[in-house]
Amino acid sequence: MLDGERVPMSAFFEALYLDEATLRAMIAHAEAAAPEECVGLLFGREARVTRCAPLPNVADDKRHRFLAEPEGLLRALQEADARGEALLAIYHSHPSGRQEPSPRDLSEARYQAAQLIVVPQRGVVRAFRLEGTHYREIALIVERTS
Repeated sequence: MLDGERVPMSAFFEALYLDEATLRAMIAHAEAAAPEECVGLLFGREARVTRCAPLPNVADDKRHRFLAEPEGLLRALQEADARGEALLAIYHSHPSGRQEPSPRDLSEARYQAAQLIVVPQRGVVRAFRLEGTHYREIALIVERTS
């Protein structure tokens, strides 16, 4: 969970684009944090991710939930603002293997950004968009790094 009220996104998209390096960075972050959940932010323009910002998980029960460290979260959002980037997605891991948002993910959602679920032991990453009271899967398009 990220602390605060629900924050609206300026635009919704049907697919999220990222490069292989970003995908590998998220999976590596999740593997390093296991058996605890990891959390991070993806920034960019329109639906194209340009930057990954891993954050410390400061939740009381890191094995079953996430809470981004507030100072790191604020710094990442301020840096994105200075760069003209938007918050496109929040990623976190499910070390237990669940490949979709949990009921807790839904009840604690505060940002209208896409949610990426990383399952480190399987190398699986799926993307979802919050629509009112439920999540809907969206396409995650990984572009080859030249």
